[in-house]
Amino acid sequence: MTSKQIKIILITVLVCVALIMRIVHSTKQAQAESEQQIKVITPFELQQQLKNLGYYHGNVDGIIGKETNEAWGRCYNDQMQRDWNKPIKAAKR
Repeated sequence: MTSKQIKIILITVLVCVALIMRIVHSTKQAQAESEQQIKVITPFELQQQLKNLGYYHGNVDGIIGKETNEAWGRCYNDQMQRDWNKPIKAAKR
């Protein structure tokens, strides 16, 4: 093997390693960004938000029951029909 062939192989290996490192970094960055977007709320907070938006009319007690599920369903369906870039508006009563 000539020195020119060895140099080509080394350059190819270095380029491949650099690409792999970039892919790994991009994957880790994307994973970190998606984890930051997830917000966990308590049942109490869910009921309070649904009540503030006019979907839930029961007591805010932190218990997910039929009324909370129905309110969530109405809110979800309304939001699916709207532009996701707009803020959530209160439901009509």
